[in-house]
Amino acid sequence: MNGARDLAAEIDTVRRELRSLRDEAHDLGAELTRAQRQSAQAQALAAEVAHEGTRMEHLERVLDLAAVTAHVQQAIGRAPLVEGIARPVLVDGLLPPAVQQAAVAAIPAPIFRDDDRGDASEIPVPPKVAPTYVVATWMFLNDLAKDLIGPALLARVTAPSARPQGLEVKLARSVLLRSQPAEPLPDQPGRGDILTLAVRLGEYDWHVGFKWGAKPASTPRRRHGDIASWSPLDSGGRS
Repeated sequence: MNGARDLAAEIDTVRRELRSLRDEAHDLGAELTRAQRQSAQAQALAAEVAHEGTRMEHLERVLDLAAVTAHVQQAIGRAPLVEGIARPVLVDGLLPPAVQQAAVAAIPAPIFRDDDRGDASEIPVPPKVAPTYVVATWMFLNDLAKDLIGPALLARVTAPSARPQGLEVKLARSVLLRSQPAEPLPDQPGRGDILTLAVRLGEYDWHVGFKWGAKPASTPRRRHGDIASWSPLDSGGRS
């Protein structure tokens, strides 16, 4: 009887050791995958260095805040808006053609997407790691959404008297979703979204969602209308 109990205990110990080895192998495999991905990202970034100056000079010409602002305001002003937020508003020609092309060019390559295979159906922008021109383009576009697109949409759909006092519209979501032109836009509003908008960018659509938020303090924050100033702030105390 004692022999049977001892055998059962030994088998149980072996099973625990095997589970521990499987867990360790899984963790090592995941760590190896991350290391390989980071290595591939580093190689892709290094390959972009030679083109960085030319790309950024092009962006400085294309992402002209004054011209983009006038175009976006006109596009939203003539867009037919739908009732409610069951589907995102789709504004044709929201971005000037050159800015549209820059946005398509800045869709992160598979190696810079958050999933392991690089074929994510949803890509938050700007990506955490990507070439300079990709990050700069999406920082500019997100600021455009915060400062111009959201308020302009709100002005089209609500009277000032209908807006909560002390609140303003805030960018809550900025993602790329795989485009399905033959079907209704698949995105659903996020929790608390009061406005949603989608921009066609070829293989992907740029979806933005807006919520109510408290008005910020008077301390100025960094904006990226001047694309040359997109880089991290110095220690001068700006935010």
